[in-house]
Amino acid sequence: MRSALTVVALSLSAQMACALPEFIPLQERAQGHSLVGAAQFNESVYSNPAAAAFTPVYSVEGSMMQGTLAASIVDTKTSYIGGTIGYVREDDPVTGPMQSIRLGVSRKINDVLAFGVMGKTIWTNTARLNDADVGILARLSPVELGFVTRNITGGNLDVANQQREVAYGGRIGFKDSFFISASATALAGQALSPYEYGLGTEFISPYYFSVKGGYRVETVSHLTHWSAGASFISPRISAHYAVEFADNSGTIAAHQVGLSLLF
Repeated sequence: MRSALTVVALSLSAQMACALPEFIPLQERAQGHSLVGAAQFNESVYSNPAAAAFTPVYSVEGSMMQGTLAASIVDTKTSYIGGTIGYVREDDPVTGPMQSIRLGVSRKINDVLAFGVMGKTIWTNTARLNDADVGILARLSPVELGFVTRNITGGNLDVANQQREVAYGGRIGFKDSFFISASATALAGQALSPYEYGLGTEFISPYYFSVKGGYRVETVSHLTHWSAGASFISPRISAHYAVEFADNSGTIAAHQVGLSLLF
C-alpha cells in the first residue's frame, strides 16, 4: 500500500511539474514568465487573452528558437472587438511535431477592465486538445492586474500534459520606462499552491531599445530559471531576443529571436 501511495504521489508531482504551457512566447521568456497581469500585444495570444484590448494596434509577429516556429496577428484597431490568431509548431525528435492554432477575441469593457477569450486546438501525431482560455486585465495606472483560467474544459494530459489551471499576476510601471512584473500559476483548485512563480523587469529607453530580465521557479521540480532579453524598438518594426537558463538542471540555454511589425 505504501508503495502504491508513493507511486501516486510521484505521478501527481510529475503532472504538476509538467503542466507548463506548451509554448512560452518571447517576451514572457525574457521576463520570467511573469506577464499574465501586463498589457501586451502579441503575447496576449499565449498569455492573457485580454492583454491587448487596451491599445488599438495591428501587429504581426514571428519568433523562432531551436525546433520551434511561432507566428501571430493581433488586431484591436479595426473594430471595437479585438481579434487575434496564432500558430505554433514545435518539433521534438522523440515524440514528433506538436502544432497549435489559436483564435481569440477581446474587448475593453471600460477604461479600467478588459476581457478576452482564446479558443485553441493543439495536436500531435497521437492526440488532440480542443479547449479555451479566458482572461481579464485591470488597468489601474500605474498598476496592472490580470487573471487567466486556461483549459476551461479540463485539458488533455496526452497533449503536453495540459490541465485546467489558473494564472494571476501584476505589473507596475515607473515613469513609463521601468517595469516590474510578477505572476503565479497553479492547477485549478490549488490557486494558493502555485507550481510556478515568475518575476520580471524591463527598462525601455527613449533611444529605441529595451532590456529585460527574469527569474522563475517551479516549486515541485525545484527547477529555477534565469532569463534576459533585449529589443530594438521603432514605430513600425522591432527586433527581439530572449535567452533562458535552467541553473540547476544542466539544460542548455534556450535562445529565441523574433520580429514584430506594426501597421
